[in-house]
Formats: sequence, C-alpha cells, structure tokens
Amino acid sequence: VHEAGGGRDLLSVSALLDQEMPLPPVVEAWRRGKIDWHDLLPDHNTYLEKFGNSGDSNFNFLKLVLKEEAMTDYLTQYRESGLVWQYGREHGNLLGYEGCNLLKDPCMIHPEKRCSADQHCSWDPERLVCALKTKGSVGQCSNGRVPQILDTQGHPRPARPQECERIVDQPVFVDNVDDDPAAMFYHWWKHYTNVFQQWRNHGSPRDSHFIVAKHPQVGFFKYYGMLSDNCWRRAAFIPKGTCYCHVEVSISGSGGGETKAIVKHIMDHMDITNLPLPPRPTVGIISRRRKRFILNEMELARAARDLGCDVLILPFEEMTLYEQLKALRTVSVLVGIHGSGLNNALYMREGSVLIQLLPYNLNYKGAFSSVAQGAGVEYQEYRLPTADNSLFHWDFLGPPELRQGKEAYLRKGSPSGPSRETYTFWINQETRIPVEEFRKLISSALSSPLNRRLNNK
Repeated sequence: VHEAGGGRDLLSVSALLDQEMPLPPVVEAWRRGKIDWHDLLPDHNTYLEKFGNSGDSNFNFLKLVLKEEAMTDYLTQYRESGLVWQYGREHGNLLGYEGCNLLKDPCMIHPEKRCSADQHCSWDPERLVCALKTKGSVGQCSNGRVPQILDTQGHPRPARPQECERIVDQPVFVDNVDDDPAAMFYHWWKHYTNVFQQWRNHGSPRDSHFIVAKHPQVGFFKYYGMLSDNCWRRAAFIPKGTCYCHVEVSISGSGGGETKAIVKHIMDHMDITNLPLPPRPTVGIISRRRKRFILNEMELARAARDLGCDVLILPFEEMTLYEQLKALRTVSVLVGIHGSGLNNALYMREGSVLIQLLPYNLNYKGAFSSVAQGAGVEYQEYRLPTADNSLFHWDFLGPPELRQGKEAYLRKGSPSGPSRETYTFWINQETRIPVEEFRKLISSALSSPLNRRLNNK
C-alpha cells in the first residue's frame, strides 16, 4: 500500500500477487485461452429462476446479462482476489451526487443549508429532508422574461397563466446525449467539451440545471456534477408545473480544444490537483470486466512488479469517478487493450506513458496517440504478431466473411478504419500478451521523464 492522497490509499496489487490461491481448472483453462467463456453459460436462469419463465424479450435479455456478469466475475476471480472490496467506495466531492439517478426526488441530495439554493426545492422540517417545492409563493422571472415549460423531449414553450407552480430563475441547459457518447468515454469526452464550453460561455454558474432529453445510458452523467451543485434531471420527469426562465437548448459542436482547461477544472473540483507523486514508478493495468479480456493480466502485473514498479489493477467499470481520477494521477504507466478506456490518458501526469495493446491484425488504432500527446503523455503500442495468443469470437461473422475460411480471413486483417467487422470481431479478441514482450514495454516506459524522476527520488 502506498500513499495516494486524500481518503483511502490505493492498494498495490502486490498483496494479491503473493496469494497462493489455487484456481479452479476451468478458470486456468480460460486464462490460457483454451475456452470461450460464452460456451460456459448455463441454460438455466440462475438468479432469476425464482421469478419463473417469461415470454418477455427484455426479461430474457436481463437473464442473459446477469449470467454473463456472474460468469465473467467468476473467471476473473474478481471477488475471490479481493478487488471487489477495493473499489466502488470513495466518491470524493460527488458523494451526494450519486443519489441523482437513484432518488425519485433529486432535491433530496441537498443538505439543509444548500436546499433553497436549488429553486426546485425547499426544506421539509417534518421529514428532515430537502424536497420538491410545493405550490405556494411562485415568484417570477427576472428581467421580465417569460417563463417556459419543457415537454418530455426538452422542448420549451411559453407557459400559460396559472400554469407555473414553481419558478426556476437559474440557468438551464437541455442536453441531448446520443448512443455513442452515452456508452463510450472517447465519444463522451468530445460531447462533454461542448457542454463545458456552453456552460463556461454563460459564466460557469454552479447553480445551473442540466436537463437530459435523451439518455440511452447514464454512466457518465456524474460529469454534470463537475459543473453544477444540482442534480441532472430527465426531461420526461420534470415535475408538473415547473417553469424555467433561462433555457438553452441543444448543446452541440465538434468538440476538442478545451481538454486542458476541462481537466484542470475537474481536478480542482475533486481536490486531486495537489495529489502527491507516487513513491516509485506505478503501472496501471486496465482490467476490462465484461469483454476484451487480457487473459494473463496477473502474469503481466507480476512482470511489472519484478521490474521494481508498484502495480494497480484498474477495473474502471467498477470504480467511482473519484477513484478513477485518483488512480490516473497515481500511475506513471497506463496499459490497456484497445478501447475507450485509453482515452483516460488525458488525466495522467505529464511525462507518464500510455501503452496501447493491439489485438492480432487489428489495423484500426483509434486516436489514442494524439490524446496522449495532447496531455504531454508518451505513447507506445504493441501489436500481437501472431494469432496464437488470441481467442476469436467467430459468431460475430457470417458466411460472407468466412467464405474463404477462417485462416484466410485472419490473414487479411481488419479494415483500417471504423467498420462493423472492426467493432465486433476484430477488437473483441481475448488476448494473452507475451510476458517477455511486456517486460520490454515496461522497461522502455521507465525511461520517460516522470518515471526517471520517480526512480531518482
């Protein structure tokens, strides 16, 4: 364990690597790339058997997802290793904001002293909670503005007389989040730069309200908490009778150009800016939880430790945003298989290193090298040279792609740009990284400016 700033310290993986924990044979076979984990899923309903069978396709899909999560947790030994107890616990300054997507009434995240600062809300002295303001003294818009009502799609219209039960005379931004930004951090960041720019153009008001009209997934919406002390809200669930005075609709743009300013703002808000340097070079290995596994990540962790590094296993999907940011300011080398998680290099310290691991014959690299370079982070990559260390999911392909056979298809390699084949078959290989090649990568990374400085401490 080493000191990593405020709150709990980050746990180096050394303690896990020293455990002499025998693995079930099927786990060992999977880690050696001999078994496709999809073939291990049981036919029964596992945790949902008590609810019986259903013809509902959504219910059946949920059953499949829960089985996949249980299987991948078992194969990665996520619980048995102790990693499950390390993450998902610290939220930093976003602790209250975690309730925004859980509570029926988002006002309830506020303590009494901040309750009335959100103009949706007032303090309920009987229940001792902040709650939605009931109809009473409605108030009016400043500067003679006409109050507006939002429909379920976030479109404003002038409010009719007597329609307003509460007036919110604070900045409101209506945001439409498409599928890709909602699901992948690389696309979310481009979207968020536009959100940040519009927010800053209006004076960076922390009493803002973000109303989300389209929300296919909400995993990244905690980022609104970097800009506002108030919960983001769904347009479809705005309380009846709520009227707004200052509505900005359709956050849009091409993104980019604001990365350093946004990173500084986020670090300052989360009190991470002055996080001390780690005591020695620290390697962070991105551990994907549900697909695109590095099958021998523990072997790689041992190799990095043997070179004198601290090592962190980073299951970003299970970590809070605060934990992610703290880890990214702690590691001096970040390693991961091709994927949006590599975009987190924008939070790393200058002089650190990003290493992208490319599956066999994947000819699409993404823009991670430019992301790293923009943050002052060195970029390296390693591509699996042969198919021997990959496990392929052939069910992503059909007869047209395989008409000349699997070996011919693999030799051809992926398209050089985005395509259905690239995003399904090629990037979703399970891989084993040769340990000696990984040692060379880490040894090279240790010559970066930040790692030289850490080695000389």
